[in-house]
Amino acid sequence: MALGGKKESKPSRLDAARERFDAAILRLDNALEKKGASANAAGADEMATLRKENEGLSKLNKAVGDRLDGAIKRLKSVLESA
Repeated sequence: MALGGKKESKPSRLDAARERFDAAILRLDNALEKKGASANAAGADEMATLRKENEGLSKLNKAVGDRLDGAIKRLKSVLESA
């Protein structure tokens, strides 16, 4: 017999509630793991897309910078010859 003279064979309402709570937490953890795995895959795809976009923008930035440098040099040349 347990404390207070009650039999241990029947779970108390508190024990039953705790078991339901633990089961709910386990289901939530499983759902979060599944979502995390799919989010990681989607995140990897997005990261690859962003890296490719960044590479293109970097090349464009370099080309524009080179053109601006050329224009500045020509302007300086014109101003110095005037």
